[in-house]
Amino acid sequence: MVIFLLGIGLVAVIIRVLFRGVLLSGPEHRVNFYTETKEDHHRRGSVMTMIGIFALPTLVAAAFLLLL
Repeated sequence: MVIFLLGIGLVAVIIRVLFRGVLLSGPEHRVNFYTETKEDHHRRGSVMTMIGIFALPTLVAAAFLLLL
């Protein structure tokens, strides 16, 4: 059960990193910033927030079960 929760949490964190664009270089990030609209930026932020809200409890539950 711990591995299952940890796996789901880590997959959610990886998806959040991909949506945030952390793995992009400077010029790629700049192009994405200037070509997206405010609605796109807001929607991407909302998706990252929802994924974070989903990932945090699963990682906390996995850590709690691991410590028991």
